[in-house]
Amino acid sequence: MADTQNYLQGHNPEWYGDVGFRVFKLDTSNIRPWEATAETLSEQLDAYVSPILEDRSEEDLLTELMLKRGIDLSVNIETRQFDGLTVSCVDAGKLFTCFANQISASSVEELTGGIIDWHKSLKAGKDTVCYFLDNAFENNVAKTNLCAILEQHGLTNLHSL
Repeated sequence: MADTQNYLQGHNPEWYGDVGFRVFKLDTSNIRPWEATAETLSEQLDAYVSPILEDRSEEDLLTELMLKRGIDLSVNIETRQFDGLTVSCVDAGKLFTCFANQISASSVEELTGGIIDWHKSLKAGKDTVCYFLDNAFENNVAKTNLCAILEQHGLTNLHSL
């Protein structure tokens, strides 16, 4: 690594980039497996109120989503805050995620406005995908409003976990 950094800086004196690297460890899925039988159906339904396993971070969820969608883990990931909610943008607008645990009805307008403006500034195509946590919404009205606002602005590929 040091040799690479010295080489790059020797040949490009104006460049002060990071030559570090990320290390990923394969782990189990962040989403609970569905293993219902007739005897355990009620228990599985209760467990699936929150399908995300405990102690999993937003970064864990984002990494799994990127792998499942076939997005290279080395692409650029940016984050911004809208009304205190962290939104990640992957690969110049191919994927937007907000894995906040709570999205109030009063936050929806600022959250959607931020995502829409960001999407427009990137000139991302219509194949952009957005993900949210289903149980994060304060109520169904908040979720419906979020979906309607994003769809009105061309973001129609919306998913919840």
